[in-house]
Amino acid sequence: MRATNRRAALPFSTPADRGPLLSPEQVARLLGAHEENGKLVDPSTAWVRRKVHGKLRLGQRIVRWHEYDVRDWIDGHHANPSGALTAVNTSR
Repeated sequence: MRATNRRAALPFSTPADRGPLLSPEQVARLLGAHEENGKLVDPSTAWVRRKVHGKLRLGQRIVRWHEYDVRDWIDGHHANPSGALTAVNTSR
């Protein structure tokens, strides 16, 4: 008879669903146009990389965001009275 040394499975929980990973282009489209200094502007991918929180670095240059994290970030800025993002497309 053969003896086996099996460890008991660790009680890991499954990670929360944070949505699919989005590229900077997809995040910019999700944001839509917003008001900045009194003008309506479309966000560039460089702006997205600098301003949107919660990015994941998958390499030296590859950056992605979870969709629900971006939506939460948008909702937080949309409710911000400073007017950082006033006209955003938040349709799900």
